[in-house]
Amino acid sequence: LLAERPAVLAPQREIQHLEVGYDWAAGCMRATWRTTWPVACELRCNETVIEEETARENHRLFLRQLTTGERYTCTVRPNSDGPGKGVSFVAGKPQAPRGTAVHEKTTLTILAEERNVPAGYPLTTGVPFPKGVLGSTENVRLLAPDGSEMPLQVKPLTRWPDHSLKTVLLNTMAPAIPGALTLEYG
Repeated sequence: LLAERPAVLAPQREIQHLEVGYDWAAGCMRATWRTTWPVACELRCNETVIEEETARENHRLFLRQLTTGERYTCTVRPNSDGPGKGVSFVAGKPQAPRGTAVHEKTTLTILAEERNVPAGYPLTTGVPFPKGVLGSTENVRLLAPDGSEMPLQVKPLTRWPDHSLKTVLLNTMAPAIPGALTLEYG
């Protein structure tokens, strides 16, 4: 179909999307990046050097040894030939945003109520929040159908890019009085 066979081009080799940010689940800084070819890389963060053992295209390294509040410059270089890339950041947990919710309420219905869930039975659910509404889990409480405060454990699951909470996990016990629960936040 072609008069001449096209030239074979070598694949372009580059490091893309290098980011260093706080990993809320791991409790430390995390570096992530992509390469356009499978390769093991070396990450240099000031005096710290971490070498990957496995060639891959999606990379993730946890930086547990960094000092909170200190400025770092991280450079990623492939172990084979190829370009490097760098990024600067300050180590540590970002400050959680305040959140726009002042005093909000939402109703949580126990769907298994017709099955007579016994009082004290463990209940777990995830609750989503719009971006920017909830900054932390400190101002969250659960009210029983009679208005009394219930025991509650709240765990952040995911965050929006502004670090506000996207989803939280609620753990409590079924109330003695049947009915809907009220989640207050803000």
